[in-house]
Amino acid sequence: WPRSGEIDVMEHIGGAPGKILGTVHTSLYNHKRGTQQGHFWHVQDPGAFHTYELRWEQDCMEWSVDGNRYFVFRRPEPTLRLGHFNPARWPFDEPFHIILNVALGGMLGGTIDDASLPAAMEVDYVRVEPTNGSGTCAHCHAPLAAPAGLVGGLFLCPLSVVILIAAACGH
Repeated sequence: WPRSGEIDVMEHIGGAPGKILGTVHTSLYNHKRGTQQGHFWHVQDPGAFHTYELRWEQDCMEWSVDGNRYFVFRRPEPTLRLGHFNPARWPFDEPFHIILNVALGGMLGGTIDDASLPAAMEVDYVRVEPTNGSGTCAHCHAPLAAPAGLVGGLFLCPLSVVILIAAACGH
């Protein structure tokens, strides 16, 4: 990390209920350097279910909450010196896993207040939908489904998909 890239579709901050972050992290864009790329959205009731969406196309990513788009990250232009896209700026041409987790404390979350425990994330669904409507990746034509026996995440080709998560976070 962060050379392989990280995409935060929905990141709740325990110390700021209702503040949702959508962020990308790469070798060049990350919080350790103070160069991360992202934005935030406020939800009125973080304990209620909301739909978090990432539209992931070949040249850009768009984040939305409940249908409200709040951040767009565009693929940087190729570097002239290299003649191709720099993976330090856009490592998102490789397969990814979807991981859902509840993170407490740390650099972003700060000190854990016992009154905020127990913390929970209730998920109604996670859907990955191709933007081409065919049930396959628009880039490699592989089925957008978890391979048999895969545990711990959904493997997907990153081009031209919409990731939808319906979740409620609170205690």
